[in-house]
Amino acid sequence: MKNTSTKTRLTFKLTIILFATILFSTKNLANLKLEDKIDNIEGYPYNLLIQRTDQVQVIYKGGKQISCRVDIRLGEQLWSGETQVVKAQKFKQSPLKYCLDRAYAKQILATTF
Repeated sequence: MKNTSTKTRLTFKLTIILFATILFSTKNLANLKLEDKIDNIEGYPYNLLIQRTDQVQVIYKGGKQISCRVDIRLGEQLWSGETQVVKAQKFKQSPLKYCLDRAYAKQILATTF
């Protein structure tokens, strides 16, 4: 009886470990694909901002209409874009383009050189 109980607990633990490993691996792969997609489709100056700064964060909320802004960090310097309101479809296509004014993005990029 003890042997069966021990085997059951061991099987349960291994199942949980396997499930957690798959869950975290999938989450990391999904994040990687999103970052690659943003980097590849945004174009100038947004792709260079991603490459030349420490962190580019798109902050958003909403449903059919998205309220969003972009925060960019390089070392101790932090830039926050103005809040923009865009349609969900446009946001989905190009979040940086629609959430960060292009002129402001160029201004930030110029300070990274």
